[in-house]
Amino acid sequence: MTDAAAIIEKKILDGEGHFTRTEAAAITGLSLDAARDALEILLEKYVCRLQVTENGDLIYDFGKRPRRRGRKTPGEILKAAGEWLWRVFTVLFKIWIALVLAVYFVIFVVILFAVLIAAVFGKQGDRGGDLIGKTFSRMGRSFLAIFHWGTITGDIGYSTDSLGYRFRKFKSKSALLNENKKGFIASVYDFVFGPPRVNLDPLNNEKEVAAYLQEQKGILTTAELMALAGWTLSEARAFFTDCLVRFQGEVEVTEEEGVIYGEFDQVLRGVGEAAGGRVIWYWDEYEPVHEWTGNSAGRNLLIAGMNGFNLVFATVVLFQYPEVLRAIGADAVSRDAVFGLVTALGWMPLVFSLIFFLAPLLRYPAILRNNRRRHEENIRKRLYRAIFSFQGRPMTIDQVFAAVNRDAPEEQLEKETVARWLHTLVLDLGGETEVSEAGEVVCSFPRMKDELTTVDRLRQRKQMDRDLGGVIAESF
Repeated sequence: MTDAAAIIEKKILDGEGHFTRTEAAAITGLSLDAARDALEILLEKYVCRLQVTENGDLIYDFGKRPRRRGRKTPGEILKAAGEWLWRVFTVLFKIWIALVLAVYFVIFVVILFAVLIAAVFGKQGDRGGDLIGKTFSRMGRSFLAIFHWGTITGDIGYSTDSLGYRFRKFKSKSALLNENKKGFIASVYDFVFGPPRVNLDPLNNEKEVAAYLQEQKGILTTAELMALAGWTLSEARAFFTDCLVRFQGEVEVTEEEGVIYGEFDQVLRGVGEAAGGRVIWYWDEYEPVHEWTGNSAGRNLLIAGMNGFNLVFATVVLFQYPEVLRAIGADAVSRDAVFGLVTALGWMPLVFSLIFFLAPLLRYPAILRNNRRRHEENIRKRLYRAIFSFQGRPMTIDQVFAAVNRDAPEEQLEKETVARWLHTLVLDLGGETEVSEAGEVVCSFPRMKDELTTVDRLRQRKQMDRDLGGVIAESF
């Protein structure tokens, strides 16, 4: 068996990985069953696209440049490296921010303590002690908050952007004195690094498919994968073969329509007590906004003003330090003391303040770019919803335009926008375009229509048997 797989694998690596099961048997000199088993081994190892001919023959297409499953592309490696460097920078600079905030905090506490002692005991007598106690209790909690780098509570709510797209969003840590207001320390960290977004689980698609299979009698088509994850036809085909490997499915082809579908009986075996993924159609959840700081304009202005003051003060120290030393009566100190003073009050706050401003400025172009891509993705979701509502049947641009905007809480899309996206999705989803006798452009998705119609019939015919039988042995 291993030798058979190795022989076929060599053909695949030589760029000849486009053949039927019969041809695979001829290459190895083995039986059709043995060739099938060898191909199942290679499906686990390489990304493969499955095709079916008009006569019902199944073709395995590993491509001219076969790609190992799970292996990252050079672009993905560079992206991962960049994300790792950003995480390292984030941790190091957060430590620096925390230390700077802590130093300023101690200085302000000393000043405030002196003011409180003079004001409270001079006017309020014994009641002043309680006020001081409460004040410093709150300040203690504020001091500890400096070292809590996370700026969110972990709870997820919903928000709506200016165009009406509703998305999931983390709840920010609240202020010490006002639970309905974002905490100042959290605002400082978000000013530099931006607030965290609700990211999808890397295995979310796999868990969703498993849940869908359990709901739909273990039968799956590529059209349904496109509806679940927003895949293009080629992406859905690749993911379909991945699901066959991951969930031990069997490839089947209907005799009448020649529709490829997967049957995943193994996924249905269970006691029904383990919670899995949730089934959410691609168009039922919009992407979260990429926020620059997540702060109000007033809060950003305050933070920028504080850091701007540090920047100006550090610049003055660096370029005018002799005058500064004379002003504080320390012009006769040693050279080492001058160097330490210039470093502590000049170079360190200057570098800190510059990075504090540069980090959000450098993030801003990516924020704009990502939000443009997010907007396009959300429009794409709305077109997917309209296309799948027609179940692949012929539809005109006017019909899609009306379906997209009908009772929509989101922005009203222009007809030109709908036409442009529909043309793109016809290519992505394997559709067809023709002009009717009335001169209207008509789009249809016959492959999608056949798959969605056939899969309903297959599920109606399938008899389910989820009974595991009684437990005959157990471990202790």
